[in-house]
Order: sequence, then structure tokens, then C-alpha cells
Amino acid sequence: MKRILHVIWNLNRGGAETLITEIFKNIDRNKLQFDFLVYGGNGVYDREVIQLGGKIFYLKKRFSKNIFASLKELYKFFKMHPEYETVHCHLTGTAGFILKMAKKAGVKRTIAHSHIAGEGNMGISFLRKMLYRTSRKMLCKYADYTFACSSDALTYLNGKSKYGNKIVRNAIDVEKFEFNSSDRDDIRRKLNIRDNETVYCHIGRFAFQKNHEYLIDRFYEVHKKNPNTKLILVGKGDLQQAVLDKVRELNLLGSVIFTGVIENTYAYLSASDMFVFPSRYEGLGIVLIEAQANGLKCIASDRVPIEADATGNVRFLPLEDGKAWVNEMMNGKRDFSVVSDVGEKVKRAGYDIHEVAVELTEFYLSC
Repeated sequence: MKRILHVIWNLNRGGAETLITEIFKNIDRNKLQFDFLVYGGNGVYDREVIQLGGKIFYLKKRFSKNIFASLKELYKFFKMHPEYETVHCHLTGTAGFILKMAKKAGVKRTIAHSHIAGEGNMGISFLRKMLYRTSRKMLCKYADYTFACSSDALTYLNGKSKYGNKIVRNAIDVEKFEFNSSDRDDIRRKLNIRDNETVYCHIGRFAFQKNHEYLIDRFYEVHKKNPNTKLILVGKGDLQQAVLDKVRELNLLGSVIFTGVIENTYAYLSASDMFVFPSRYEGLGIVLIEAQANGLKCIASDRVPIEADATGNVRFLPLEDGKAWVNEMMNGKRDFSVVSDVGEKVKRAGYDIHEVAVELTEFYLSC
């Protein structure tokens, strides 16, 4: 049995973390096992990973604190664990340094995997940007393979490796996200949402990348025109308090619902009428695939890769045109006639987790 070591920030409910955990659940675990090397401490998927037979190792040194101490810790770990012949790194910003230590310690195969397609012009320090860019330049030397969730993400990563590049779709368990009328009724009842109210939904960390303040501004304009509207925000993050303060300033507290991190995001999608995704940059946006599988109308910024439109039901709009966002959101009532075939469209577009798990299993076993 081969054991693949995945290097990732943590095992919380982010897009990359959810993808790898779902793939782990669907691979042939008689042939493969996934283990994890993480920086960010314990995560919500830890218990599930361990139940599936995976091991989790927690790093103590971080690049942002002391890059030399971090490199030393990485090298020592790889030297102490020669059983890992394949290291698959999901930390785009520092992959070059991590894979250098892996190669130096004797790891045979290295994979750099990009889940984003930029870092934006704000939100991170100048020194961290320089660190990320140096790391990406190193990838062509230390990454045997480069994976990415979209062509944009592959370009961002550098698009160069010794043995080849590969698009790995941000796949989902399509049936899990199908529209469910009982979930719709239950969640709307729980949140005191009336039948005649239009509900917009966003799922994502409260971070610069996800652009919550823009979404709040657009919803404020929509809500002035149609008070029978609600906005559900799923997630948590460093900027959550700032977004809450903005909601309070605009007197929207009764109309914007903060759920925190939840397990049953599919139920909240069923309760919604439109998914709104104004990201400043994305590798793909797995939540956008989930929303489409649920049959939701979707609006996304034109910074989101076009591959994220798996059903033809995504409208890409420029962030500079706030009026277009408001006009599109005003037509947000759910069309129940489209929910029957969206799942098959998502599968045909290549976003079925079962197919991606088979594809990756074959890759790991052959390399």
C-alpha cells in the first residue's frame, strides 16, 4: 500500500481541505492511504481522517515567524519519514521551499498543487508577496508535477514542472448537494425567513479575497429596492467583525444572517434563491460548483475562472459595475424548473468526486 503525504495548512472546511478529504473518502484505501502534514493546528476533519486510516503530523514552525527554523523542521521531518515517496503540497505560496526540503531529504516525487489564481494587490504584506513569488520561481526545479484546479491557477503557479502539468477539478459529491425541499423548509423556518422573501447566499472565509464588504454594499442597494430580501453569510474569519460592523452601520442586522462554520451547507443552499460570489481572485471556487449542483442562479465576479461555470447558470460580472450586480440580484428568485438536470451537467463538466478520485488513484499508483 502506498501512503501519500499531503502538506496543507490545516484540515478545516476550506475549499482545498474539503476537496482532499472528500477524495480521501472515495479512493481505494486498500491501495492508497493519505497522511497529512499541517501548519495550522487541529481541524474539523481531523477525526474523520484518522477514522479513515490517515495520520496527521503537526508542524510547529511557520514561515511567517522564522523561515530558517521552518525549513529546518521540514527537512528533519522528511528525513525521519522515508516512507513517503510522494509529497503533494497544497500550500501555493510556500510550495517551492517545502518541496526543496523534501527533495533535499530524498523524497522521490513531489507535487505542487495550486488552489488559487492570485493574491491580489492588498491583504498581504510586501515581504510575504516576495516570499510567495520566490517560492513559485523555485517550483520548476523542485516540483516533479504541477496540479491546479483551473488553467488560471496553473498559470499563477508557474505552469512548469519536470514531468507535466495537470488540471484536477474541484470536484464534489453531486448527490449530496442536490436541491431538497425539506431542507429548504426547515432552514427557512429556523431562520424565520418568509416564503415571499428572496434569499441570497455566500459561503467563504471572511478574508480580503472573498470581498464581503462589496457584497454588503450591493445587498444594501437591493434591500432598499426590495425589503423582502435576506442575505446568508456562511463561514468565519479575521474580517468577520469588520463585516458585522458594516452590517450594523447600514441597519441590516435583521436582514443579514451570520451562520458561522456549518456542516450542512447543502441545506442552506436549498434554502436560498441565488448564490453571490464577488471574489477578488479565485483558483476556481468549489462552493460555486456546489451552488450550481443545487440548481441556484449564480453571480460571480469576472475574476473567477470561466471553468467554474459547469452548468451555464453562472453570470460573470465585473466588480467595477456595481449597478449590474444590483440589477442581476433583483432577478434572484429561484427557478425550480432547472433543479432536475443540473447534477448531470455538473458531472459531465468533470466535477464528480468519484471520477476525480479514480483519476488521482491511477496517477498515484503509476508514478
